[in-house]
Amino acid sequence: MPDFNTLESLTVTRETGERLKAAGFPQDTAFAWRHSKWQTVPPPGDATEVCMAESSRFYRICAAPTLEEVLRELPACPMIEGERYRASLAMWSPSEWMVSMEQPVKHFSIDFAQHSSPAEAAALLWLSLHADGLLAPAGTDGEGR
Repeated sequence: MPDFNTLESLTVTRETGERLKAAGFPQDTAFAWRHSKWQTVPPPGDATEVCMAESSRFYRICAAPTLEEVLRELPACPMIEGERYRASLAMWSPSEWMVSMEQPVKHFSIDFAQHSSPAEAAALLWLSLHADGLLAPAGTDGEGR
């Protein structure tokens, strides 16, 4: 289970942050992954860190969104094949979180992701929905408006 006393535990991993950036996830988040101070090229090993986004402009790699920031980017109530869906977050086991896009009446999920970090699980769901073309374009309500 992650140690929720560090910034890294409250955000997505650097690898997922880079995948989100490549997929077009908004980069205006509170935190960002950056190269450690005064390094323009990261040496081998752990040379990156999460910091406040405003202090990372010179060495920034990608956004490090929190759970709340990722959930904000998931569609609110998309209509898919005539059914309304919603995002759902649940602790799946003592060490796993699950985020799903489910139909609330039938309790049917079109997609879900599990991870020990809730932010990471939500980001993995966002990436999956994006890959499947199920995210509405920016500025629409999920039904093309």
